[in-house]
Amino acid sequence: MRKIMFLAGVLFALTAVAANKNFQHSLPAGKKPWTHENFIAGDGKFTFVIIPDRTGSERPGIFGEAIKKANMLQPDFIMTVGDLIQGPTDINKQSPDDLRKQWQELLTFTEKSQAPFFYLVGNHDISITRKGFPRANEDSAMVWKEFAGPNTYYYFIYKDVLFICLNGMEGRDARPVQVGITGQQTAWALDVLKKHPDVRWTMVFMHQPSGWISPAYEKIEKALSNRKHTSFAGDWHHYIKFKRAGKDHYVLATAGGVSEMRGIEYGEFDHITYVTMTPQGPVVTNILLDGILSDDVVTSQNIKRHYTEFLDSEPFVYNKKHSWRAIMDVFALHRGTGNEYFTINGNQITLPGKAFKSRKCVEKVIALDHPAPGGKTFKLVASNRAELPKGKNSSFNILLQALDADNKVVQSQGLTIKENLFWKYRKSFIKVPANGKRLQLVISGVNFDSSSIGEARNIFVVEEKN
Repeated sequence: MRKIMFLAGVLFALTAVAANKNFQHSLPAGKKPWTHENFIAGDGKFTFVIIPDRTGSERPGIFGEAIKKANMLQPDFIMTVGDLIQGPTDINKQSPDDLRKQWQELLTFTEKSQAPFFYLVGNHDISITRKGFPRANEDSAMVWKEFAGPNTYYYFIYKDVLFICLNGMEGRDARPVQVGITGQQTAWALDVLKKHPDVRWTMVFMHQPSGWISPAYEKIEKALSNRKHTSFAGDWHHYIKFKRAGKDHYVLATAGGVSEMRGIEYGEFDHITYVTMTPQGPVVTNILLDGILSDDVVTSQNIKRHYTEFLDSEPFVYNKKHSWRAIMDVFALHRGTGNEYFTINGNQITLPGKAFKSRKCVEKVIALDHPAPGGKTFKLVASNRAELPKGKNSSFNILLQALDADNKVVQSQGLTIKENLFWKYRKSFIKVPANGKRLQLVISGVNFDSSSIGEARNIFVVEEKN
């Protein structure tokens, strides 16, 4: 009986491979983390579409339009970079049934995809266990497996190109030490690369770009170093192309995810990425819902943000012909700590600079390398949120200060948050008095406890014309 069952299993496997000789995977029979395997035929050259982040406070109507436009292009299949559902972000709507409703809504979009639609884990799809959400990781992973099968990371080969889809949220559960990519997943990825050394190209997908500087990924990257490969990520909600270890890396923008939508020069736009795999390698094109963009539309040289992480090329240098502009993006400020953005969480701070601690206040001071002569006006802009303790006179502050020649503060103005606030883009102005000489940025939390959180993204300072 066992022999008959074994032979039946082998026959099933051979039949599955024979049905589509170009497509291979290592997953067992049953539900898979993709919709179907009816690929559009063709040899060697093929195309696929990547759809960026949908959620993190979705702007409705855009994600469905992105799938509609992808269908017009008739790709062989569609990839994503994660964040397909909102996930457990509302403390009153975090049950498995709430998550199932979000997946059911997602399926109303993905079922309209004419090509196979491959899911990738984002931090909203499988979330992180945290205060107020004690089962966020476990429950969201459970619901993922109900709708997309038991595998949260996987690989497949299509026309001799290896696609590796990683899960950067695997170890974000209730264990005391949380990691994104676990040792088990790292060993799996290294084994996949070892088993498939001769593919013509390797594509690596992972939601969080910050995972690229994790110890686990560095092991995977070392194994990738001698092969042709390209990496794609999302999460930041703005687009940029750069090189890491000499290879092209892309962070995609949005397809309905929360965004300030300040335009191409900031990498903030809704798009789909259209990839044509040729014998020479991938050709990457970005398509807006109303136009087409080349893959180098935003690079480290022309983006109006400041990047020092990950880059082989020189970071952004502002044009001296224009008004002074110090752009302190949090991804540059954290200097390789692995944190995605500046966070005050209890007494933990990740920005560089001198730290001051007392019983009631913890703060970070960053000197700005720019003179601030009297009479000049500066605009401070930041995206920020806060979770403050109840019953305390607490605040989260992002302040711009003018100092005189003796380094005494002569003017202080900025953003002060005294209530729980989800991400909001805010600005403040400071006019430097006559004795002002230079500027500094101060970020502080007042009356914080271990549950307090203050976060700031996309901090920049602009000299205004008086």
